[in-house]
Amino acid sequence: MARSRGNTVELAITQLVILLLGAGAVFFGLRRASVVPFILAIFFLCSILAVLKLLKPAHASRKSTTGNGTIAQPQIVPEVRAPAKKRSISDQLQALDWYQFERLLAAIYKEKGNEVERLGGAKPDGGIDFILRMGLIELPVQCKHWKSWTVGVKEVREFLGAIKDAGLESGRLIALKDFSRDARALAQRHNVQLVDGKDLVKLMSEVNWENNPAIQSILNETTKICPQCDAEMVLRTVERGRRAGERFWGCSQFPKCEGALPLEMPLKA
Repeated sequence: MARSRGNTVELAITQLVILLLGAGAVFFGLRRASVVPFILAIFFLCSILAVLKLLKPAHASRKSTTGNGTIAQPQIVPEVRAPAKKRSISDQLQALDWYQFERLLAAIYKEKGNEVERLGGAKPDGGIDFILRMGLIELPVQCKHWKSWTVGVKEVREFLGAIKDAGLESGRLIALKDFSRDARALAQRHNVQLVDGKDLVKLMSEVNWENNPAIQSILNETTKICPQCDAEMVLRTVERGRRAGERFWGCSQFPKCEGALPLEMPLKA
């Protein structure tokens, strides 16, 4: 095996120290001269030898040799990152604004083969967001995108009034979360179908939401859509009044269109 440069220097100094010791013994045996310079020289060489001994382990730890004497390259271990956590259906529904939620439900029923006539958005809809047509059956639908609250009796009664005004006999009320016990009892007495968060997840599964382009396009929108004219929205800032400085989503067609949405959360990346 080839010797490293550090080993060669160490061996040379060792041989030099032995040679000086032998020469010194002969020289001082023949002549009585001062031994101080000789001792200092030996001490200096021994110090160098000791330093080389100390540096050798650090040097060896940085470089290793293979069986044929060549220097082995250090192994690079690739960084393993944990996969990004997949968002649940519930999380994705929570991330929507109320208008996206309404459009999502309309898209789900269309994917199930039903005809949908949208009446909602920011336009006056009389408490009905869209009409669901299933053959000869017309079913008015109202969507409640309440992220924290359950839908109560008051909302069911209001929807019953909207159904009556539309000249229909029953309807479907959809909530992101849930309904109170009294609201469920009232809806059952008046033939109102209730769809809660769990039922909504089932509906999405029925249309294969994870691989459905129509559903994914709404869940992954990178722009906000105006609920009044369907134009793209832009971030705006209130300039005066008690809400001055507050940001919101405003229609890009302003002042022709005054559609607005609250700034609930940032858009998806």
